[in-house]
This record gives sequence, C-alpha cells and structure tokens, in this order.
Amino acid sequence: MCIPRRKDNIFILCEERSESRRGLHKRRRIALIIRAGGIYPATGSKSPVKPLYAVGEAYEVFIEGSRGDELYVQIDLTMNPKKRVKGHISIYDSNGNMLIRAKYEKLKLRLSKGSSKYGKLVEQVVRHLNIPYKNVNWMSS
Repeated sequence: MCIPRRKDNIFILCEERSESRRGLHKRRRIALIIRAGGIYPATGSKSPVKPLYAVGEAYEVFIEGSRGDELYVQIDLTMNPKKRVKGHISIYDSNGNMLIRAKYEKLKLRLSKGSSKYGKLVEQVVRHLNIPYKNVNWMSS
C-alpha cells in the first residue's frame, strides 16, 4: 500500500488505476506537481506496489530534488457500482506537511483537514483534470 510521504530528499507519491474482477469497483490515484504557474504530472522513477483491486497496476513515484516552491498533489478517487465517485484531494508542501485535504463526494468539495486558504489550489487542480463539481465549502467546522 502506497502512502504519500517525504523520505530524505525524495518525495513519494502514488499512482494507481485498478478495478475489481467484475469491474464494479474502480480506484484511480493521480500524482501531480504544482510549480510556478502550472500543474504538471509527477515524473520520476517508479516502483510497482500492490493495487487495491485485483485488476490493474499501482506505482510509487519517487520525485527527487524537491525545491521549496513546489507543491505536491495526491488525488485518490474510488467509484462504486452505482457509478458514484468519492475520494480525497491532498496538497503537501516540499517538507511533506499536509497543507489541505479536501473531500470529494456527490459533486461537492469540502475542507476535511488543513487550512482553507489553499482551497483555490484544490479548485485549480479539479478544473485541470476536468472533474465535475457543483459546490465548494472551505469553511472549517
């Protein structure tokens, strides 16, 4: 099982595309990097890990030489048999600290952990990937 983390000078993110044997449940994990002015896919050496579901593949992506101005995005989405998608979008700084974790469910984004001032970054990532959403809630409880 892959967990986003920082190890020495390397940041580890996860990529996965898997589904159940019958194709009813699916999981997609996407790793992105936010650099000055743009959102890019995470590139680096990959190591295979065990996916959640039986059919598919999963990797740990090792990003070396992280700079201080980079932010790392981990998107984790699952789809159930009714085709409903839910999951989390997490943004980390270059030290490995989680800045924000947003929950995605029923076409809504809401703050789960972290600071609401990074909510606009989450919206940019969601628009970049063309993930549909109708409502956002960045108010902390």
